[in-house]
Amino acid sequence: SISFWVGRKWGHKLLHKFISSKHVRQFHAFTEKHGTAAIFFLKLNPVTSFDIWNYLAGAGSISFWKFSIANLLGIFPLVVASAFFGEESFKLAPPIIGILFLATLLYIIWLVIRIPAKNSPDE
Repeated sequence: SISFWVGRKWGHKLLHKFISSKHVRQFHAFTEKHGTAAIFFLKLNPVTSFDIWNYLAGAGSISFWKFSIANLLGIFPLVVASAFFGEESFKLAPPIIGILFLATLLYIIWLVIRIPAKNSPDE
């Protein structure tokens, strides 16, 4: 929650400082349309569950409550699995993280290919 509020307070200024206005507008449009689902899936995957998303969500247009719910639901399965399996989860972690890393890499490749096609003037 703190990183969300830090992003809400200073994130927008930093976005404009380092990113063009066009890309900031695209970012805000994306967060309005997909922000809750994006936070949920980013937090659901332990490979992509970083605090940077909290700061970016704060800088975006997603409401705090939608962010909080998506964030909590996204990390909930990992917390439950860690508590349930305890020490066993550490033994299972390397292969599972490898699979999640591969899935994340494939998703990023798909995204990189899809975004330019989606933003082309022909559509």
